[in-house]
Amino acid sequence: MFGLLNNKYEKIFLGSYVLSVLFFSCLLGLPPIRHLIFLILSLIMIYATGRIFVSKKKYYRALAVLAIFYCSIFGVTLRTDTVVPLNISDYIIYESFVASLAMLIILLLSFINGKILRSIIGVAFIGVTAIPIVIIWAYFFSANAFLTMEACLAILQTNPSEAWQYVNDFGSFEGFAGLMIVCGGGTYVREQCNCAN
Repeated sequence: MFGLLNNKYEKIFLGSYVLSVLFFSCLLGLPPIRHLIFLILSLIMIYATGRIFVSKKKYYRALAVLAIFYCSIFGVTLRTDTVVPLNISDYIIYESFVASLAMLIILLLSFINGKILRSIIGVAFIGVTAIPIVIIWAYFFSANAFLTMEACLAILQTNPSEAWQYVNDFGSFEGFAGLMIVCGGGTYVREQCNCAN
């Protein structure tokens, strides 16, 4: 497949995508062959979609920003003492899903002509898909732990006044900075999505 790649951004993104899977395979064990189909299909979809974009640089940059953001939850699992059962199959399926989701968001946004409409739809798409990631990071910054089932139940049973009090008590500069990074990344991706024909 790398013989088909004639753009350096394709080589960098797709190569680093495959290398990350190989790296986690070394850490977590070899995946079952049936789960490699997710990796292969996502690589084919990303490559085929990249063919329709005029600016490969913008496409692969936006794709990398979204994929890194969505996969950032693995950073939380590495920084906490909470045991998160993660095997290579889960990682491959999640990474393939994330890459495909990011590709679909960029593809859909690139075909919207109006800048205001693209901004509204981009904020909606990225905002909705980023909610779980933001919640995991927010919980990590406030409790220094990975979000567990018990914490999810407590969050779902919280009313707005309790939530505001919690933010006042446990809010931090890191949490605010993280929120600004999410907003800035969403704006960056939206701006990169005018690279289709």
